[in-house]
Amino acid sequence: MELAEKLRRLRKAEGMRRGLWRTLTQHEVIRAMRQEIGVSLSQAYLSQLESGKRAHLTSATREALARFYHVHPGYLISDPPGAASEPAQALAPTAAPARPDDAALVALWARLASAPEPARLARLLAQRLDELLRLSSAELAALELRAAHGPSASGAESAPERADG
Repeated sequence: MELAEKLRRLRKAEGMRRGLWRTLTQHEVIRAMRQEIGVSLSQAYLSQLESGKRAHLTSATREALARFYHVHPGYLISDPPGAASEPAQALAPTAAPARPDDAALVALWARLASAPEPARLARLLAQRLDELLRLSSAELAALELRAAHGPSASGAESAPERADG
């Protein structure tokens, strides 16, 4: 994957990570970098990098973008022709999870951020989450058990049934 594509994907993932469910604009990236990490880039420079008109970064810019996007600086280079890129790993935060459950959230976030239509999937997940949040602890345990054993005998998973309704 080329550097330009990586930067565009990271900008999209950052908007998702911030809960906006959309791609950040280049102006929003520039403003946030200045406010959050104290680094100023021009929007024109970022545009040239994302369009591929500039193929290389200065080391200072690479470090700043890596800090802002929470990726390893080594990710911010073009891959050799034919090399497979791992965007899900690159989009995962570099900081260690604060709680044991956070590792699962980071993995889920990386999968969502690298999906073709992350905003659409996020809306669907939010709807399903609302359904799950209404379940009792026993209902959640039963659902986990069903999920661990694969699809039901009918070959399709159905929505969880409520014990009270």
